[in-house]
Amino acid sequence: MSIHPTIQEDRSRATKEALTQSAMRLFTQYGCDRVTVDDICADCKLTKGAFYHNFPSKDHIVVLSFNLFLDRYLQERFRYDPGMPVPEQLVELYMVTMDFCRSIGKPITASNYEAGIRSRVDVRIQGRTFVQLLEQLVRQGIKEGDFPPELTFLEIYQSLVAMFSGMAVKWATQPDEADQELDWKKLLRVQLFRMLRPGRP
Repeated sequence: MSIHPTIQEDRSRATKEALTQSAMRLFTQYGCDRVTVDDICADCKLTKGAFYHNFPSKDHIVVLSFNLFLDRYLQERFRYDPGMPVPEQLVELYMVTMDFCRSIGKPITASNYEAGIRSRVDVRIQGRTFVQLLEQLVRQGIKEGDFPPELTFLEIYQSLVAMFSGMAVKWATQPDEADQELDWKKLLRVQLFRMLRPGRP
């Protein structure tokens, strides 16, 4: 078995990359609601057949492009350090992820979560930067006793995802004026430390 990608796999990857690049550019410029599948295909000069070969629906590309660009943002701005305490790293991971949401804006962030609910896209994909980082931190935290011992790995992982997603949705659906009164990063930090094992710093 060859470990090198085939020509077809390379083409498929390039097609998917072109579609997600165009989608995110158009979503950022015009908003997710206004952009159609036809718009995305026209922007990157690909057919609707190519689109639907890679994405079952527009909702799927909304969610997957959001998460692809989140992963790239994290690659540039966050480094896992096994020598650092897990609570500190989780806080930093959440802060950087929140910064990403702010960088693309409330409408796209809200559209990502709305599309995720409609399509039930599973973004826990092996190889994704966010997934790898969170899994590493959960494993390290379990070893170091940072989480309640009655929780399984998957329960901790899903709780952490739900915690951030809930806060991101709340932020994205609030008027901008609320940002003057609420420190969303502080709220995330408080929520995170409440989940940690009692007695941990």
